[in-house]
Amino acid sequence: MINEQIICEERKQDLYLGRTRIPNALLVINMTPERVRKIAGLDRFINEIRTNQLPVEQRQLQKSLEEITILRYPQLDLSFLSTMTCELDYEGQKVRLPRFGVYNIDGQDFSINISDTDYMNEEGFRIHIPAPIHALSTIAGSISGSLIGANQGYQITGALVGALLGVLAGSLTLKGLNSRMEDNYKTSILSGTRNLPSAFRDELGKCIELSDYIVPTEKDGLLIHDARKIPSKVREKFCRMGDTTFSSEVGFTVPSKTKEEIKQAAQYFGRQNIYFIAEVKPEDWNATRLIEEDPLVVGLSRGKGYLVDSFNPTALEKVVSGKDCEVNYEFGQFSQN
Repeated sequence: MINEQIICEERKQDLYLGRTRIPNALLVINMTPERVRKIAGLDRFINEIRTNQLPVEQRQLQKSLEEITILRYPQLDLSFLSTMTCELDYEGQKVRLPRFGVYNIDGQDFSINISDTDYMNEEGFRIHIPAPIHALSTIAGSISGSLIGANQGYQITGALVGALLGVLAGSLTLKGLNSRMEDNYKTSILSGTRNLPSAFRDELGKCIELSDYIVPTEKDGLLIHDARKIPSKVREKFCRMGDTTFSSEVGFTVPSKTKEEIKQAAQYFGRQNIYFIAEVKPEDWNATRLIEEDPLVVGLSRGKGYLVDSFNPTALEKVVSGKDCEVNYEFGQFSQN
């Protein structure tokens, strides 16, 4: 069942990713004869430039590629990546993660790494001050104060007063040191070994609990959360978890029609900008599985996602086993009998 809202020559359409309905996620363009002719003309123009391209033509080529992607492919609203989450148990802690993983078509790994608390000084050098150091600093202050008090001839009374003053001095010194540092969590979201583009990373990062309390900043492809803005209960949970990586590895068969769609789309988006999006269930984190739901094939251009195709990876197995299935070629969907 499709729910559509007509907007001039465009319409919003619901999307089904596996068994999950995502309302109004697609902005589909009506393929009028005029639009088809324009796409054909742009294809000829792009092929002509690429036949013997000169550096001066690069800007015009890029402009034409961006135009044809808008005309050819439905735009996909990627905000659904931030609104749907899953929860899993990890070492006795409840952890909230994205419900969907993003995988480059030339890889099969999607991972999220959340680092332990780091302290950064003003020069940017990371210093980790574990809890035992806090204790040692006050103990050192106490011993130093006791010795000074005893040396002044007051012995027990002087030692006690000196110990108290030493504890205060040690704590204040460490507090002063910490006030000159930034307390941060680092989160990396990767496909394989590469950070995902910000169009995916920004949406997926909103699923992580840290983002409920502060909008992260970005640096070198990482999401940086200022832990001082996060409640102590949440901080304690992430500190107990330490430096943690949650990963999902997928494998599935891809129909020949979808492979052709990917090959065609690579001419416009570039192969490195084409991704699979698939649901990751709680039991799939830190495990390998064969996806049975319908993954999406998505191209990325200028920070926007476009639907290249979707497919049912179990359809090939059903064909091989002799079970009936028929193909509905609208957006690559398979319907099974």
